[in-house]
Amino acid sequence: MSKGAEAPAHAAHALAAFVEPLIRGRRVAVLGPATLALGDSLVDRGARLVHVYDPDPGRAAEALARRAGESRGPVIGELSEDLGVRDGAFDVVIVPDMTILGAAGLEDAASVVERVRRLVSPSGVALLASPNPEAERFLMAPSPGVNDALGYYELYDEISLQFSEVRMFGQAPFVGYSIVDFSEADPEVEVDTSALEEPEAAEWYVAIASERRIDAGAYSIVGLPLAEVSRTAPIEPTTMPYREPAPAREDRERDNLALTEARTRLSVLTTENEKLREQLADATKNERQLSHVSMRVAELERESEDTRGKVAELQASLHRAETRAEQAEGDVLRLRADLETARVDLEAAREEPATPRREALAQNERLEAARVKAELEASLAKIRDLERQIAALEPPTLRSKEEQAQRMAEQKARAEAAESTARSLEDKLSAAVRERDAALAALEEAQRAVAAAAETTDTSHAADIAGLEAQLRERGHEVARLKRELREGERVGKELLLELEDLRAVPPPFSGGDDLRPWTERWCASVGRRRRAPRAVGRGGRASGPCRGRLGRCVLAHLAARA
Repeated sequence: MSKGAEAPAHAAHALAAFVEPLIRGRRVAVLGPATLALGDSLVDRGARLVHVYDPDPGRAAEALARRAGESRGPVIGELSEDLGVRDGAFDVVIVPDMTILGAAGLEDAASVVERVRRLVSPSGVALLASPNPEAERFLMAPSPGVNDALGYYELYDEISLQFSEVRMFGQAPFVGYSIVDFSEADPEVEVDTSALEEPEAAEWYVAIASERRIDAGAYSIVGLPLAEVSRTAPIEPTTMPYREPAPAREDRERDNLALTEARTRLSVLTTENEKLREQLADATKNERQLSHVSMRVAELERESEDTRGKVAELQASLHRAETRAEQAEGDVLRLRADLETARVDLEAAREEPATPRREALAQNERLEAARVKAELEASLAKIRDLERQIAALEPPTLRSKEEQAQRMAEQKARAEAAESTARSLEDKLSAAVRERDAALAALEEAQRAVAAAAETTDTSHAADIAGLEAQLRERGHEVARLKRELREGERVGKELLLELEDLRAVPPPFSGGDDLRPWTERWCASVGRRRRAPRAVGRGGRASGPCRGRLGRCVLAHLAARA
């Protein structure tokens, strides 16, 4: 601002001298009226760069118009949401009057402190001044928002939420005279406050905040020009005394009485004014609390809107999940119906041929057992016939009775062994039939278990079904093994019968002469060749070799020819 332009008087002019050690060579931002001379004072006291941001666009335009053509001075701009600078761009941020920002309707105290914290660098300093709402008088008229200003503790609490180091100062008026020796170049300053009954109350609270230790003087006196202070209207104006003509006693008494009444009325009005101030302070406090409550209600409403949006999203998700669940339930019901239909078809397909097949298998087993038994009985009957024929053909002269008895005992033992083998085969056949029946019963039980497992559609029965199927396979293997053993027994029995027939084919009894030995040797050799030769076993297990069935007649024919 030009030197000739008169800036409005304000108590913040004293702050330039107070903060001079902090702003010298630094970047400074002032958040307040651009018409104050504070920005120019900071430039004059050594600040490297000064930006003044005014919350009133008209006031900022007025200041710019006054500075048209000036190259030196602060940079003036409007205090808006975006200042066009980065966070931490300034070394010092000064707010000369926090109530001016609040009166502009832009921000509350908490928002002002938060914005200052963003603008100041990590090692920078913030200075915030606010009028004392409890001060009874001011040397210079404060802003109209003095009643909305924060108290000492409220201001400290708001600032300490953003800065770790906070120092509080009080700015009080200092009225007096200086008596100076004109001949002394640097006189020593002595301050005498003995005329004061008590120190003047602080008009302003000044807070200096930072993230590091703050170096600032504890007591400073800043002198202001008398002309600058006198431009403000005095709070309690005074007039010079004058002489008046000597009035009559009655007039003087009447004036004294009127003065007394006026003083009494003034006292009453003062008391009422104090009460009104208290009520106004309470109302201001309530209004501030109501403002905080309104802000909290707005936040809760925003949170409620967000919650309602989330609830709507959750309801939509729930609806989609229910739709998918209904579709899945329909699929499950459809699959269960298909499974039930398949199970019924399978059960019908398994139950229909079960009884005829079982009866056919049982009939085949009975026929096979009867056939084997008939063959065994026929073989035994033939053995007994051969024994009788041999016994009739052998004379007592061929061998001794002891040899004949031994021979018969061996033949009997072989016959008994053959009968035992036949009985063992019959027992095995019966056991095989019983095991076959048990396997069929187990198969039916497994089929029922499979059907029950199909009804319950429980995958946990898969292991049981697999076990039952394995048991069925084992039973099937066992039945096959028994059948193989039965066939092997039949084959062994037939071989035993053939061997018994060969053993029975001994030389016929003959009486006299050594000339029978060559013929006997040839006949034995013929029998040996016939034993070694392969035999074609026909139906019923009978051999088809020479002399089969006509053994006795062949022997008799040889004997007759030989005689």
